[in-house]
Parts: sequence; structure tokens; C-alpha cells
Amino acid sequence: VKGKSLDIVSEASPKNLHGALRDDVVRSAAASCAAELLDHLCQEDLPNPRNFALMEAFLDALEAAPEDRSPFLTAAVLLKAMAVAGFRPIVDTCLACGESVFADAAGNETAMISYSFADGGPVCEDCASFASTVRLPRPLLSWVDTLLRTPFAAIATQEPDADVAILLVQFADAFVQAHIGSRLKSLSFFQTVIIPLIFPCETRTSPLQ
Repeated sequence: VKGKSLDIVSEASPKNLHGALRDDVVRSAAASCAAELLDHLCQEDLPNPRNFALMEAFLDALEAAPEDRSPFLTAAVLLKAMAVAGFRPIVDTCLACGESVFADAAGNETAMISYSFADGGPVCEDCASFASTVRLPRPLLSWVDTLLRTPFAAIATQEPDADVAILLVQFADAFVQAHIGSRLKSLSFFQTVIIPLIFPCETRTSPLQ
């Protein structure tokens, strides 16, 4: 019941304890990233059923998936949560002129794309001088689009690719920083400690600059 300053809870019983998340450092670290971001995005005493459903689906998939799927799922939940909050990344059209950035005027596929994290999307070569951008490989943006459109259960079936997974987490990190104004501490831990545990023998992909 509602109290004058604090609500009164007389009894509670958990529906899903997600024991596998608490007992595994990789999954626990991944879940912490999502929890910290939602703490930034949600307002106290304001119900948000979309974020609750998002977190529930993420935790269910994270608990059932192999550990090496955790980076894909972590990047996906961060990007999806930002999209729910109104900060959906644009991936395929120029922010300034609306033209496709996946192909040039001659119809040839673009290998590298200028991306503005502050503005939330790519810019074409003609408009790149008007924004602060970084150069990203075209397949990375295709992966970002896939994560935004794909349910967690399907993402969990993706074969792990260390380079792709690392870049996706770095993209999510840069996007979140640009729009909430601070870096998630749990995500820093996930990148520096957890990812090397998952892919210990892989060549480290350079961070996004």
C-alpha cells in the first residue's frame, strides 16, 4: 500500500530467481551492465513496463545462453534500452541529407562510414565535415541494426565472433556515453575483465576512436 513517504510491503515472493546469473561472473557482469543503464534511464516511482519486459527477456536469454554469447546480448540490451528511451541509433541513412550511407552515388558498397555518436547516426562523405565523427566499418552498422531488430532468444543463437562482439560492445559503450553523459562502470569492467575471459586467445580489436 502507499504510505506517506515510503510504500508498505507486507509480503513478497520471487517468480524467477535467475540463480545462474548470480553464480556465474560472466553472466552477472553482463546483467550488471543492463541494470546500471536502466538505473540511469528510469525515473523513481514511474512504472515502465517496456523496460521491465526488456530486462526480463534479456535475463532469461542470458541465463540460458552459453557464456560466449554474453557480449552480443549485452550490446543488444544496451542499444534496445536506449531505443526504448528515445535514443535509437540510426545506421543506414545520413543524418544531414537522408541519403543512404551503405552505397556511394555509383551504387558501390561503402567500406567505411563516418558515424557521429553525439548526433546518433552516420553522415555521408559530402556531409561529414559538418559533424564530429569516427570511421566505422559498414558491417558493424549492419550488426547494430540486426541487434535492434532481433529478439534476445535469436541473438543468443549467433555463433560467437570475437572481433564483431568486441566492436558491438564498444559501439554500445560509446553510444551510451554520448547520450547519458557518463560511462557505465559495470561496462568498463565487462570490457576490461570479462571479455578477455570469454575470448582469451583472440586478437584484441582496437577501441573505437
